[in-house]
Amino acid sequence: GAPVSDRAPSAFLGKIAPGRRETSGETTGQACSPARPHAGASSLRASSKVIAAGSLLILLSSSIWAFALIVIKVLTRTESTAAITMYASLLQIPLSLVPAVFFWTWPTLYQLWLILLIAVCGTTAHFCVAQAFREADATVVMPVDFTKLIWAGLIGYVFFAEVPEIWTMIGGAVVF
Repeated sequence: GAPVSDRAPSAFLGKIAPGRRETSGETTGQACSPARPHAGASSLRASSKVIAAGSLLILLSSSIWAFALIVIKVLTRTESTAAITMYASLLQIPLSLVPAVFFWTWPTLYQLWLILLIAVCGTTAHFCVAQAFREADATVVMPVDFTKLIWAGLIGYVFFAEVPEIWTMIGGAVVF
């Protein structure tokens, strides 16, 4: 099933009712694996005595993303996929402007091409997620979405020679 952080808001809203077995297994998996694949080396483990501020920010990010997915799913009832993608893009502008004001440096021409590439890929991904939610239930979409943990591990290994920790692999296996 989908990770707890992605299912909990739906359960709260009465849309799904996760069983005890699913919830306990997914909670264990989340505790052993990074909160999000792009989190790098930060992880939360049951044996950790200190939780770093970065780890708490990762959990906050995961929670916000979970609620965003719920909003996307609800919007698919009345809005087109293109409109949902545009709403997300328009919301990003003011949210990105605040930190940009304090840290802005003008990008080089090469960096502008990279920004354009990231924008096209991100917009396409958001469009695909919104369309997937339109076509299928979240309980079908989210397990497929969670394969990004596998892709993040493979890309990290191939391009950056990062070997995932054993706890990352155990946590990912439990969640899957």
